[in-house]
Amino acid sequence: MNYGGHLAGAIFTATGTGIGALVYTHKFGVSVICSITTFIFALYPDMDINSIPRKMFLPLGVLIAGLLFYFMPEYKTPAIILFCLTVFPLFMPHRGFLHSILGMLLVAFAWNSMLSMFMPVEDLKGLIYACAVCLGYFTHLILDTHFKLI
Repeated sequence: MNYGGHLAGAIFTATGTGIGALVYTHKFGVSVICSITTFIFALYPDMDINSIPRKMFLPLGVLIAGLLFYFMPEYKTPAIILFCLTVFPLFMPHRGFLHSILGMLLVAFAWNSMLSMFMPVEDLKGLIYACAVCLGYFTHLILDTHFKLI
């Protein structure tokens, strides 16, 4: 699938996830974070090629990780996790590990672990952010599987 199709799927899924998170948690901030998370990870698997998502997220992820690491020493571990999530796709072949269920689950676990270091447990509502990652990521995998020629 091309970028436009993945972008439309990301927007649609992120909107639904945000509404669902708002109904579930009754917290607007959590809903926004879930929407952004879903959007990012609906595009994330294509960071293994020279794509628009890579051009958007690679500099931003490295910049945020660097700023956290340098200016907020108490957040060094989340900064390292973010850096790894950002740079890891550069070393993967296209439609390899990042386009798998195992890749989705490992990325979701890493993202949820990183966010849990920033937010109190009661704001996490269990694994809501990991679910947001999986919804976005799975949308990408489904679109690639069923619309390969578009």
